[in-house]
Amino acid sequence: AKTFPGLPNARFISLDGHAGALNGWVISPPSSSELGLSSNPTAASNIPLSVKAVLYFHGNGCNRASYHHVEKYTLLTSMGFHVFAFDYRGFGDSEGWPDEEGLLEDAETMLQFVTGQGFHLNETMFWGHSLGGAVAIQLASKISNTHASGKEQAVDINDNRKDEMQRYSSPSSRSPSLSSSSSLGLDNYDYQQPHSIVLESTFTSLPDLIWQKYIIPLPFEAFLSPKSLDQLLKHRFRSLKQIKSTRSPVLILHGTEDGVIPHTHGAALADAAANQRPVWNSPPCSPSFDAVQSELSSSPSPSSPLPSSEPHSNPNKTCSNEKIYTEFLSVDGAGHNTVVERAWEAVRSAISHLAAQS
Repeated sequence: AKTFPGLPNARFISLDGHAGALNGWVISPPSSSELGLSSNPTAASNIPLSVKAVLYFHGNGCNRASYHHVEKYTLLTSMGFHVFAFDYRGFGDSEGWPDEEGLLEDAETMLQFVTGQGFHLNETMFWGHSLGGAVAIQLASKISNTHASGKEQAVDINDNRKDEMQRYSSPSSRSPSLSSSSSLGLDNYDYQQPHSIVLESTFTSLPDLIWQKYIIPLPFEAFLSPKSLDQLLKHRFRSLKQIKSTRSPVLILHGTEDGVIPHTHGAALADAAANQRPVWNSPPCSPSFDAVQSELSSSPSPSSPLPSSEPHSNPNKTCSNEKIYTEFLSVDGAGHNTVVERAWEAVRSAISHLAAQS
């Protein structure tokens, strides 16, 4: 079997995506490196957490093999999770040309492969870095909207182009080549949600980011407004709007020195996730967003473990707080790609808290 530097337990997969070959890796925990997922779909059943698989979405300026992604695969597999990492169409060694709808389509194809290997949606964590966070939010939002309406719905990608938007269900004509199960549409997930969502260095929307970084510092502001810019762009990735319809616990990671996507974007997403989502089967005893923020701010150092090693949720106690679990880890001094590197133990502790939610 082909091996990859730094990832001895990685196996190459090639799925039949809508735009051509959709390539990726399955990285298994060291303890199950010899187990075949297709032949042993419950290989992760001995992991003492609610999460068994992580579907990883990379950012725009890289591919699945970039160093800072491999670093996270190592962290996650060391915690006992199976990691599924792939390249969208037009990225890395995957075929096709990327666009907003296509990236969402690829994400759904990859999720079908994950569930086809025996990992349920409600034990699968989504982790998105940068642009990948926007893709993860869109997929989670589509799942939530599908369950809420009782049928599959297209994600509201572009309000002004709804009639042009393709309304697709599952890629039944191109089922993943390595999956032994039949193609799974979103309406076949038995009203499950992703177990949780991790958003690392993610933006609120592409128009927001372009306006803040490139329009305001230039004289273009005299000729444009945020609304007109939004109408001009073909790809918008409206994460701030779409996160409000997600129903999964959320962890947001953002560095204070992020020179690509300002820290304010992470803070805005955290606020929306904590305070603008309706109650939906939230875990018992999840603390309020303010309480989590207070705990994080009292930590002596961003690179130190969080103050408590116990999960935030206490299953033996009934609480009146019914908000969906949200945690915001602001990492002092971290850049766009160095959040995990700079705060390894704090991130690991936050992931443990998130994975313990049920």
